[in-house]
Amino acid sequence: LWELDADGTVLSRATFTGAADVSALDWSSSDGVLYALTDEDQSIVRLAPDGTVEASWPIDVPQPEGIAVRDGQIWVVSDSEGTLDAFALDAWRFE
Repeated sequence: LWELDADGTVLSRATFTGAADVSALDWSSSDGVLYALTDEDQSIVRLAPDGTVEASWPIDVPQPEGIAVRDGQIWVVSDSEGTLDAFALDAWRFE
């Protein structure tokens, strides 16, 4: 993971470990958290600023490939099914 300034200069770097096959990332400005979607693990993970996994949540979405976090919800698209699923962020219990 790289943090860049407006000119594209690298400000910091963090190594992401803890989930296989990350297929998408999204930053939630409402809670200041970076979320990752993993296709192979079929889960969503909440990342700490240093790139470590703070929490994870398994999802039952076949071949998840896209994620968006907006207005208290996490949206996940299934590549194989062509569906868009919504999950309430405040209802999650991360492990």
